[in-house]
Amino acid sequence: MYDVVRFWRDRGAAGFRVDAISRLFEDPNLRDESILPGTDAYGNPKIHHKYTDNLPEVHDVLRELRKLLDSYPGYDADA
Repeated sequence: MYDVVRFWRDRGAAGFRVDAISRLFEDPNLRDESILPGTDAYGNPKIHHKYTDNLPEVHDVLRELRKLLDSYPGYDADA
């Protein structure tokens, strides 16, 4: 993933979408998520994403991505 970011940044990409990054990792034990009461707007069961959303490893990846992007002079990831 880091090589892909470098590839596009070296070609002048000004930013990157990372909207699904919170689901980058899943529980290594592959435990099932618990089902919550009710359904979502599409009629699907509501799921408590305890084992597949915002796991600690995601934050490590985000820190590494930020470090990588900060290595480019003049790159403002907050813009």
